[in-house]
Amino acid sequence: KEILSHQKADTIIVAVIDTGIEVSHDEFKNIFWRNKNEIPNNGIDDDNNGYIDDTNGWNFLGNSKGENVLISNYESTRFMRLYDTIFKNKDKSYFKGKDTLLYKQYKLVFEEYNSQLKSAKKTLDQFVKAYNDYEKLAQALKPYFPNEKFTIEKLNEIKTDNDSLNYFIGEAKKCVRYNINKDWFEYKKKWAAVRYEKHLGTTGYNESDIIGDNPNTILDKGYGNGNIHGEKLTNYHSTQVTGVLAGNRSDKFGVKGIANSIKIMPIRLAALGSERDKDIALAIRYAVDNGAKVINMSFRNDFSTHREWVDAAIKYADTKDVLLITAAGNESVDTDIQFNYPNDQIENEIDFVENFIVVGASSYKNNLVSNFSNYGKNSVDIFAPGEDIYTSNTDNTYSFIDGTS
Repeated sequence: KEILSHQKADTIIVAVIDTGIEVSHDEFKNIFWRNKNEIPNNGIDDDNNGYIDDTNGWNFLGNSKGENVLISNYESTRFMRLYDTIFKNKDKSYFKGKDTLLYKQYKLVFEEYNSQLKSAKKTLDQFVKAYNDYEKLAQALKPYFPNEKFTIEKLNEIKTDNDSLNYFIGEAKKCVRYNINKDWFEYKKKWAAVRYEKHLGTTGYNESDIIGDNPNTILDKGYGNGNIHGEKLTNYHSTQVTGVLAGNRSDKFGVKGIANSIKIMPIRLAALGSERDKDIALAIRYAVDNGAKVINMSFRNDFSTHREWVDAAIKYADTKDVLLITAAGNESVDTDIQFNYPNDQIENEIDFVENFIVVGASSYKNNLVSNFSNYGKNSVDIFAPGEDIYTSNTDNTYSFIDGTS
């Protein structure tokens, strides 16, 4: 208070590259960056930056018709789609130079993808069976429970010598005990199918078909739309992160963010699945070119299909004196051994830029490092409080959250 009381704070633009965001939250009044050179909703790229109607930021997950991606492939799916025909059933002796390193990565991705595929298929089969079994149970007990509202008391009243019916009565009691109903089975079956069919692309699903771009060329830009809001299913994450950054410090309710001398630039590229390298690279460049001095990236991938694009964007931000901060991840792994992407390291553990900070989560409880946080002597730069953080949430609410984000 003594040193800074007479100093006027500079307003800093912080780009939040993340999910959509609940812009109408009471905590977020007057905190968003405004592109003064863009006239809203006129369908014209007024500032000639390649993005039409980017009034408050940009959404790389949409198209010009207003359609948006909710579910995306895993990065392992994209990698396999791109390289499987090149490397499948071939020995490393076929390849030389950089192709040898790419082949080595392909083998790692191949193992991971097929492991995910096997696990996802098993889970889907289990929940399809469980759902069908529940349907049989409901049908058998329909004379007693026409609305499927089972109670232990009424189930106990059913007296029968029919072994099959007694089995269903026992299973219905389990459902009551664990608060499981038809909707629960349907929900589990639905998301097991999403993982197998869409995340892993077994039905040919590709989010780029919705976006309408070519994901394998960085020169194909300008796709997306100005919808930074997102769907309730995903926009909780950016809403939480933004509350920590810029929650109103002047009012007497809610949360107090780190600073109110900042403007938030929302950039949307995270759906349910893995982020695309192309979107990450272009999002960093968009933030830099539009005046952001800090870029917050709270996402991670196990693999990188086009790492060279992301690395080039990170270096570009470095030349413009823009700081990038990213979350270490929440898998309790040593990222010196198991790489996270994006990162700023080359194989000999040397950082290739000076503007990239990886943040792990620290605990106020028993250990310095939170038990969920990734860690690494070379790959994680700093730890910050990441448990029971009170912040804004969707539907204009607040909650305590954990995570390296």
